[in-house]
Amino acid sequence: MRKVVSFATVFVFVLSTFLPVAAQRVFPGVDQKRKIQSPRTREIRETTQFGDVTAHTDGRLTIIEWTMQTERSSVGFNVYRTDASGTKIISPEMIPGSAFLFADEPVFQQDYSFFDREGAVGASYTIENVALDGTRIFSNTAAVIEVDSITEAARGDSERKIDPTQKPLPLMDEILSLPKDLQSEVEENVTAPDPATHQWVIAQPGVVIGVDKSGLHRISRAQLEAGGFNVNTDPANWQLYERGVQQAIIVEPAGQYIEFMGKGIDTPESDTRAYFLINGPSAGKRIRVRTTRPNTGTVVSTNYRQTFSLKERTIYTNSIRNGDAENFWGRIVNNNATTLTFQLSGVDSQAATANINIRFQGFSSGLHNILIKLNGQSLPMAVSAGQLAFQVNHQIPTSMLIEGQNSLELQASASGDTSLFDQVNISFDRKHLVSNG
Repeated sequence: MRKVVSFATVFVFVLSTFLPVAAQRVFPGVDQKRKIQSPRTREIRETTQFGDVTAHTDGRLTIIEWTMQTERSSVGFNVYRTDASGTKIISPEMIPGSAFLFADEPVFQQDYSFFDREGAVGASYTIENVALDGTRIFSNTAAVIEVDSITEAARGDSERKIDPTQKPLPLMDEILSLPKDLQSEVEENVTAPDPATHQWVIAQPGVVIGVDKSGLHRISRAQLEAGGFNVNTDPANWQLYERGVQQAIIVEPAGQYIEFMGKGIDTPESDTRAYFLINGPSAGKRIRVRTTRPNTGTVVSTNYRQTFSLKERTIYTNSIRNGDAENFWGRIVNNNATTLTFQLSGVDSQAATANINIRFQGFSSGLHNILIKLNGQSLPMAVSAGQLAFQVNHQIPTSMLIEGQNSLELQASASGDTSLFDQVNISFDRKHLVSNG
């Protein structure tokens, strides 16, 4: 009997030491943190919920701000305004949400804002959230409150007090489509940067001119003076440098303006190339004026081939694995149509065809079917799947292009289909015409 009792005591002791360990085991596929959360905590963690929404106006501009109590797998937001004319979306592009930085992870207390030039007292705003799977939820409605100062009424940090009317411009370029032998000669004669001269230049008093678009740029005397340049020096000695290499420029004899051929850049850090204007120790390089003699030949070209390029670099995401390539793209493309506008000039309507190339980056994990309209006319769909880069190339009638403003409408054919716009390139025959003077 004594042996039986001893055995039972040992068994109970062993069992009592084992049970706490067994209770703490986490089986494969089970989230230990979620096991100890209350039902209410789990609900907040797994859903997207709006917090406060406010709208303030100073009579010129209206700022709409909202805080997300919880956000998960959020592609972005659309802003709706309701006034005497009805209810409509006023955000021209979807405002990126948490999915671009946090993927499927839940985040809390994220702040967002949108500025409306046409908002006024009497209007109200509602925010729509769109998830990766296409699910849509709406915030409460916020009525506009009039205030003396937008910046004082705005929530958030000081960055929001920067001029809200300033918006990043798309990167646009107009490139000559040169034959291979001529392009090779151009590349061979490109002047290499001169770091030593650049160090000397940036140590001189002068002004920095930022250029984000290729073309002939005119900077007035008033603009130079406002930038800190001494306009009372001898204009003959004004010199313009880029990366230590002096550039040929045109200087109005009395120094009322300068003109130069400037080029933007396209890097992950910036779209603006810096040019340095200084008052040099000697005469600067100038663009020469030549008189063109009449053409006595029998071969006349009425046009030349040009490629117009437009890029947007407004959204960053770290959830796309693409090696050394940059992680900046343009606007969100989903089943809410979005329209890009751009200017073309000198389109030769006598030419039969042009070419268009449109590039995208897949964001959602499913299929991508993007409907495309160029100036209201449909083009074949762009098709892909998953988080892959994809593109479409089409030969189109030149008659589809418009002299002046053109539009490119993009729309996914299904809810939950999300991609990012990368760039559009249009190659066409252009007449020998000046642009912007």
